[in-house]
Amino acid sequence: MKASDNITQWIKLGAVQHLTFMQKDIIIYGNGCFLNFLNINTGEEVRHDINMPDGNGDGVGVVTAHRSLYIFCYAENCRHPTFYIKNYPNFNTILKIPNGPSEGYSALAFSETSLLVTVGNLPEFILMMYNWRKGEKIGELRSNLKLEGQVVKCSWGRPVYVSQMCKYHNKLLLWDIFVCCKTAVLEEHEIVLPEGDKHLQFLDTLWTTEGGLYVVDIKGSVYFMINETHLEKVIDEKLEGTAPTSMCWYKGGIAVSGPNNEIRHYKKSGTWECDWKIPLEKPAKMIKCNKCEYIIALTVDEEIIKISNTAEMAYLKQNEVLPNICLIYPAGQHFIGLHQRNRLNIYETVSGTLINSIELKYKALALAENPEFPYVAVGYDTGRLELISAYTPEKLTIIASFNLTGNPIGTVKFFEQGHVIVAGFLDIGEFFLIEGLPGMEMKIITNINADCQILDYMLVASKNCYRLFLLPVTTNILAGDKIIRYCIINRDNITVKEYVLENKEFLYHRIVPTTKPNRDKVFLALPFNSRILHELELRRGDKTIRLHSEIKTGHMLRKYDLHLTKFYALTWGYDGFVLARDNDFEKGIGMALPHHRYLGGVKKAYIHPLGLYILSLGRDNVLVCTKLTQTVVDPERKQSIDSVVASTKLQLMFKRPTIGFKPEARFKHKSWLEVEQILQTEKEEAMCSTEKAEILLEFNDIKDTINDLVTKNIEGPDNEKLDLLEFHLDTALYNQKKELNKQECKNTEIYLKALIVAQDKVSKYLMENCWYTMDVKSQAVKGIFSKLNATNYALLPPDPIKESKLAWIQDQRKFEQFLRLRDSFEPWNVMTDEQRSLLCQEICYKLVGDSENINTLIRKRKAETVTNQSAETQIALAGSAAQSYITVNEAHYEQREITCYQQCYLEEAIVESDILRLKRTFNKVFNDLVQLKQREMAVIKEKNNRVRHIISEYNYFSESKISYNVIDPEWSQKEITEMITQVFDHELSVTPYISPSEQAVLDAKAAEEERIRLALLADDFKERALMAMMNGVLEVKWEDELKKEVPLPKCMIEKSPETFNEEDLRSVKDYEEKVAFLNSERERYKNMLEAEFTKVTVAIRDQIRKFNQKVRDTIDYRMQIAATINQENLKINRIRLMEDQRLEVFARKEGIKKAIKTTENAITNLKKTISFVQEALGECKTNLENIVLKEKVLEKAFKKDFQDASPVLQEQAIKYYKKRPKVNYRQLNSFTTLFELARCIATQERSPVLTHECNEYLKALDQLDQFVGLPPTIDENTYSHICKHRRLRIEFEVRTRAVQNQVADGEATLTMFQKRVVVNKETVVKLLAELQRTRTDYLYLMHNIQMQVVLRRGLVELPLTGDIADFQDAVLVPKKEIEEINKLILDAGNKKIQTIMQNMAFRRNIMTTEWEHRKLRLTINDLAEKQADIESVKLNKDMQVYLKAKALGRKTDQDSFEVELERIAFANENRVSTLREKYAKLEKMIQSYKHSNIDLDKQISSLNIDVCHLGMLRNEKLEEKEQEVLKSRMEGLLKQTSLVEQIQKNQSEILVLQTELELLRLRTYPTFRYKLINP
Repeated sequence: MKASDNITQWIKLGAVQHLTFMQKDIIIYGNGCFLNFLNINTGEEVRHDINMPDGNGDGVGVVTAHRSLYIFCYAENCRHPTFYIKNYPNFNTILKIPNGPSEGYSALAFSETSLLVTVGNLPEFILMMYNWRKGEKIGELRSNLKLEGQVVKCSWGRPVYVSQMCKYHNKLLLWDIFVCCKTAVLEEHEIVLPEGDKHLQFLDTLWTTEGGLYVVDIKGSVYFMINETHLEKVIDEKLEGTAPTSMCWYKGGIAVSGPNNEIRHYKKSGTWECDWKIPLEKPAKMIKCNKCEYIIALTVDEEIIKISNTAEMAYLKQNEVLPNICLIYPAGQHFIGLHQRNRLNIYETVSGTLINSIELKYKALALAENPEFPYVAVGYDTGRLELISAYTPEKLTIIASFNLTGNPIGTVKFFEQGHVIVAGFLDIGEFFLIEGLPGMEMKIITNINADCQILDYMLVASKNCYRLFLLPVTTNILAGDKIIRYCIINRDNITVKEYVLENKEFLYHRIVPTTKPNRDKVFLALPFNSRILHELELRRGDKTIRLHSEIKTGHMLRKYDLHLTKFYALTWGYDGFVLARDNDFEKGIGMALPHHRYLGGVKKAYIHPLGLYILSLGRDNVLVCTKLTQTVVDPERKQSIDSVVASTKLQLMFKRPTIGFKPEARFKHKSWLEVEQILQTEKEEAMCSTEKAEILLEFNDIKDTINDLVTKNIEGPDNEKLDLLEFHLDTALYNQKKELNKQECKNTEIYLKALIVAQDKVSKYLMENCWYTMDVKSQAVKGIFSKLNATNYALLPPDPIKESKLAWIQDQRKFEQFLRLRDSFEPWNVMTDEQRSLLCQEICYKLVGDSENINTLIRKRKAETVTNQSAETQIALAGSAAQSYITVNEAHYEQREITCYQQCYLEEAIVESDILRLKRTFNKVFNDLVQLKQREMAVIKEKNNRVRHIISEYNYFSESKISYNVIDPEWSQKEITEMITQVFDHELSVTPYISPSEQAVLDAKAAEEERIRLALLADDFKERALMAMMNGVLEVKWEDELKKEVPLPKCMIEKSPETFNEEDLRSVKDYEEKVAFLNSERERYKNMLEAEFTKVTVAIRDQIRKFNQKVRDTIDYRMQIAATINQENLKINRIRLMEDQRLEVFARKEGIKKAIKTTENAITNLKKTISFVQEALGECKTNLENIVLKEKVLEKAFKKDFQDASPVLQEQAIKYYKKRPKVNYRQLNSFTTLFELARCIATQERSPVLTHECNEYLKALDQLDQFVGLPPTIDENTYSHICKHRRLRIEFEVRTRAVQNQVADGEATLTMFQKRVVVNKETVVKLLAELQRTRTDYLYLMHNIQMQVVLRRGLVELPLTGDIADFQDAVLVPKKEIEEINKLILDAGNKKIQTIMQNMAFRRNIMTTEWEHRKLRLTINDLAEKQADIESVKLNKDMQVYLKAKALGRKTDQDSFEVELERIAFANENRVSTLREKYAKLEKMIQSYKHSNIDLDKQISSLNIDVCHLGMLRNEKLEEKEQEVLKSRMEGLLKQTSLVEQIQKNQSEILVLQTELELLRLRTYPTFRYKLINP
């Protein structure tokens, strides 16, 4: 029995591992051991099985197809695989190459010619080239790209270029394959990535028909290969998403998918632009296109889609991923597949056709079939179990539902001929037993909770009970060595028994019940890590499991599974085999190899009830139906199954309703387990309600009694009191809690002590290594009541090693300075002949013991250098302001002297010493500031005490108390660094614990101190002794006397005022005078206190302000020191940067030299290759000449055969001899194809490797050979003879053409290499030019130095960006020249201003004269018009009277005297009322002004100090200048305003006069309009 004896009926490829194009219309996709060929135009699909190592191969490891021919190639998925090249649709093997790389192939690629490129797998990744038409291996090379995920693609044209890359890496290789006659030349070079993009991750490549190579990265950006050397980004995208990117050439542009859910199409119109997008419902894993009208996309859901920008999307392959399947019994004609865990699909077993489907409400985790009846059980993650009927396949129906638990239902099984369902969750060991059949009520028997993880289970029924066997996990792996048996008689009667294995050598992961009568005693078990099946036995009264027998499964790997039915036993495993036997494992039924072992083998399998088919689901998500061809159907079994299917009982079973779990309304949305728990609780409550009431009543009585006893015990006498512990009824619980509390306290104490020890250890380490080791500790000084903060420099103690090193450097520098006294190169200094001759004189000094002379000479030389330089110039040229603060080290190099790293090293050590001295200099200033603050703090505290005393004295003598909070400044931890290392009580968040003994000591100490204080208060010996010593002349404080009240006279105490005599009155008067004097003194004292308070507070404020200013000055000084330190460091770092630039230029120069050498070597190698190619080309040309010589032989042979024929026949023979089929040799450009065509012409065969054009040519030649339509002079024998010669001639012509193509290819290859030689020579020329530029740059860096110059910010007239390159082209101008130029500019400016002022004055005079002239002209015109108007007016009598009265100032109409009096009286009353109102308002305003004046006086007194401070900061000159400007502006505005008012008055007067004039005119000459004069 062989697996190859059985055929594959159908397959469903759930996951697609391979997808490629063949020609324009065929796509190849597959997985595991199967390849499907789909015509995207017609929809025709063909399957090719590759599951037999001796036949078509051992699985598909990698597959590719030709882009122009119906030829494909695939490699086996095994060690040392064979790759096959076959044609389509006949699947004839064209080439078979066995014994491939040890680990298989990782990539295959066809070229448009006859080349096949293969890449091996780990670890070598060998690149091999084959001529698949000849079956020859051209070459083999080891690739430098040794990573997984290889992508290899060939270019379209010739010569052939092969791109090689790895997914999610940035390395790209390009292979050049040049074919010359019978030889091939292979070259490899790596493509350079774009600058700045060194962390790219490529995913796909694309060759265009023009020979361009595009690469796409994970973000969707596309790169183009330029000149076969480097990549350039042409499409820049930064998209986000999880989908892998892919691309293809489509309709003159690039189509890119990913990383988001869309396909973008880019077209080049100058630049690449996106012209359209197609959104996808789900991301695409890859897209393909091969010069067709559609894009083929593979989605993440394993769907293949046909996409076009002009048509709707079409599905070529739907999602067929089925994680679980089950066969429908009893007929087995259908099976159900779980699709995406939310849909059930029912298929026909024979054809795999989808019949119907049903949507599931929840996520399905388990699926099981009933072995006797056509329905399945589905378990959900919500704890539900549903039964779905497949009795009518066209309509799946839910017949019952059970809400069992809140945990997921991860497993479901049927037992006992499908009458019992066991469902549960293996992870926690929870199971439910359901009994019943469809068409009746199905009851939940009970639930079992094992409280452990279960591997497998089985159920066996007997007459009285159900026995549930569980296999728990007992080891670290998923296997167990014991079995737990639950004997279930009813819901309340369940017994448990545990069995252990007799042989501990084996562990098991599955148990399966048999169909034998003693199945509760003997069952099957699958051992872990074994290929043998065990039959185990249980014995009554024994807890030991014994091995009964062993059964060999026949599998090759140790991981397998078992499915047992009434007739068959089916096993499958990771080896990919499915083995079918009879139920007793004695007879083999059949076997199949549908899945590959490298992909996980078989996941689940079923066998048809009649043994016709094996249905298997692989771990690669491929579903296969295998037909067992050698199976003979048992007629009785078939008749039995048909009778059951057609029985009325089965029909009624699924016609009647099935009753599942339907809880009551109050238990809605609750599971069966929850309902059972509630019902059990209610049942127990009902049973125990009476007992509970009695217990509560007795408990309340006991509680009242204990409360009364405790009260009596507390209120009773002490000698009769009992300890409260005696009243604890539950003494054991009290003692238990007490012990727990004691243990917890002890643990806490241990933890805290350990924590304290650990913290002390850390603190000690920090103090010893970071605190005590510091010579100057970090410290800060904060401003008083300010946020200012000045810090010092923390310094380490002096390092003797560094000091000795510095001394050595100084001595070396002295010697070096001495040697270069007259040997320094300073070409910028202009020297006279005398100075030059003096420098050329030889000098000789005594070096040993003559250090003073050396130092003198060095100082003299430095003095000569800086004699004519100012201090500012010296600081500027030194590059640092260090000499402004310290005396710099004399061993310093000048900036222009440092030219190497050694000098940088020496200068760095000297600079470090100067920096240290700068820090110490600042620390001295900082220490003075610390001492100043100590003094200021003491003085401020003293003055604050005085202020407090003044406030208390003032409040004593004043009724209105002053509330003024006086705050003393305090030190912080940063200012007193010792506070950081100590912990004070006020810093603790909790009160420190004081033991009773410590508390007693403290109380005794406090009592003693109080006793001493009271004794001192009672003993006034010191005061009495002082009074006696001073003999009554001790001065009494005046303020103390003021606190004393004037004693009342005796009369005022003893008498009433009516009985006072003269003496009493004098005493009262004297008393009143003393009281008045005392009050006046108190007022004077209060005024003195106010004055002193103002004086002290002002002094405190001034003192704080001055100190804060000192802190601010110190901060500024630190900033200056820090700037100086940065200048020193910048000087060193800048010189190092210059040295690095020199080294970089030098390295670039060496790199260019190396590149030149490499290019020259490449030219040499190319010349060798050219000579090799020329030799091969010479052989081809010789072969061509030999073939041409044969032409005469063929002509002679033809003429010789027909020399005896008649002239007419000879003429007709020559005519047909020269007749040829039409052929386009441009389409037949491969010499391999032409050689094969010539062979087929001669042999009259058909080769599968020929192209479509070749086959058409052979058909046309066969038609020419047919004896049809010939003249009667040619018989059939003669024509066959002509055809024979013609075929020989055509064969010769085709071979000649093939050789010519070989020669053309060789010449093209030769031309290509010659061009490369020219390109390399041009590259050498460019490199030489670059080398010359680099040498020039190097000399520039060597000849020119950088000088660091220290200047004030205002002296720098450059746009600054913070880079040294800002000063690349800077020009230094001497300050003296700037001042001279500024002086000249000021002089020129003054002259310009004077000229402008003169011009302005002259212009004003001209404008004034012009204005006066214009005014006079206008006046003349007005007078002339007035004269004309007067002359034109005729006065009548009324007008004369009116004008005369107006001239005399009289009224024309006489008013009555009474009216005048009334008007005057009314006006007087109005005036009086107005004055009264004004007076009342003035009174109110005066009162408000008085109150506001009081407030203003207070504000003025509080602002006096600020005004004084502002007065000190005033700039009077600037204010005067501003006032002058403001005054001039105001005068101009006032003048402008007055002029405008005057103009308005004049205008209004003119209008009045015009009106009067017109009125006069109307009296004499009425008119309807008038004109304005000077509008």
